[in-house]
Amino acid sequence: MAVRRLPERVVSLIAAGEVIERPADVVKELVENSLDAGARRIRIRVSRPVLREISVQDDGCGMSREDAVLAVERHTTSKISSEEDLQGITTLGFRGEALASIAAVSRMEILTRRAEDPVGTRVLVEGGRLVAVEEAPSPPGTRVTVRDLFYNVPVRRKFLGPDRSEFALVAETVSRLAIPRNDVYFVLERNRKISLALPPSSPFERVSRILRLSRDDLLEFSRDNVHIFLSRPGISFPRNRIYTYVNGRYVRSEVLKKAILEAYGSRIPKGEFPAAVLLLSLDPREMDVNVHPKKYEIRFRDQEAVFRAVFEAVSAALGPGIIPEVSGMGPSSGPSGTFRVVGQALNTYIILEDDEGILLVDQHAAHERIRFEELLDRVRSGEGYSTPLLEPMVVDLPPDLAPLLGDPLLRRIGFEVEPFGEGAALVRKAPYLLTGRDVGEALREVLEMLSSKGDAGLEDLLIEGVKLAACRGAIKAGEPLSREKMEDLVRRLMQCREPQTCPHGRPTMIRISRSRLEALFGRH
Repeated sequence: MAVRRLPERVVSLIAAGEVIERPADVVKELVENSLDAGARRIRIRVSRPVLREISVQDDGCGMSREDAVLAVERHTTSKISSEEDLQGITTLGFRGEALASIAAVSRMEILTRRAEDPVGTRVLVEGGRLVAVEEAPSPPGTRVTVRDLFYNVPVRRKFLGPDRSEFALVAETVSRLAIPRNDVYFVLERNRKISLALPPSSPFERVSRILRLSRDDLLEFSRDNVHIFLSRPGISFPRNRIYTYVNGRYVRSEVLKKAILEAYGSRIPKGEFPAAVLLLSLDPREMDVNVHPKKYEIRFRDQEAVFRAVFEAVSAALGPGIIPEVSGMGPSSGPSGTFRVVGQALNTYIILEDDEGILLVDQHAAHERIRFEELLDRVRSGEGYSTPLLEPMVVDLPPDLAPLLGDPLLRRIGFEVEPFGEGAALVRKAPYLLTGRDVGEALREVLEMLSSKGDAGLEDLLIEGVKLAACRGAIKAGEPLSREKMEDLVRRLMQCREPQTCPHGRPTMIRISRSRLEALFGRH
């Protein structure tokens, strides 16, 4: 089959497919252009169905007639002009593909005017073909209207979700773009009805509104080049609600997401997510955003340094003692030194009071946290916490795992084991953490983890084992406790590194503030 050059129209459709896959992509590209144009008010109008019409209007700098015509051609942009500019990108757009890609798969109208021009310009493009350029009245700024999206590539429509889902993605896109630009007024309308209005506000208020978290459920912290907003420990969600930005650009980065999740650790239940917004500022030369046409992906020059900076900032923000509130009156760093045990409710919750109000402590979760940290410290210190087997056990091993029997990490976590002929091991002691498990299976699992992931994988396995052991021996719900036992439990809990949650992420204590109690009883 002969090699041939593709027609320009086909090239345009292929390029459009890389950038514009659904209506939300149109909104993203147009709103980013508005922000780069210095807009302070952006109105997004969407029809029902979404594909029929999408309009984005701004009060930005506008374009001249010449620039408006040039803007719908591929690889035309006002944001970079040389190869060197790619090393220091500070704008959201720079590839010069957005308008051309949208125009290739729709009927598009651009209405624009600069403040210094007496009249505006209207540009009409259909399926990538320039139809008309004419003078037209226009306020300063730009309005881009996209009609009949994908009318000329009907196969693309088959891969879209229901109209309701596509509009939800549009709303999510607007919210995502609005988070770092709290100085801009965003309005999203559907069929002339306002669905979302975000007036200029403080960064905290903007994030609180979009994450739908109360002021008391949201933490804010800044350190060096990291500015973060986090849901307090004890608050988690079944779906990912982590938004990460670098220099104001929303990015999807496993490095940043992993740093946030690892900093939360056991503060949230396994399989759930915190709500988080990360605003990271970096020298543009320290990263590359020119990875994919959609500009979501990013590469960092020093990935380890970025991970460490975010991890340490999130860890510092969460701190050792943020206690969930039921009052909506603000977080507390912990009970004061004058807390007093009042009693026990339902043989499950210890009631404390201090000068700030009342604390309810879940006795099982509290004891789990205490045991978890004590057991983990023992194991990490090398004590191992072993249990002798009634009789030494011979365990068969694959040839590739047998050489690892001499690894000192095995003794550190509690195994006493030695080679026993070829391809076997003799186990004399096993970690207490593995009580109730098949020792041979556990040994092979640990050796496989050492072989594939080294110390890091073993640490994960170790922590899961400690969690199980901590739960097994903890005080149960429904168990009556003496005052002395309650006082000792609370004292030991407050000495923990992370007293606010159990190892599985559930809260150990909840505060009801004095002001909340007074409000409930009408004493204000």
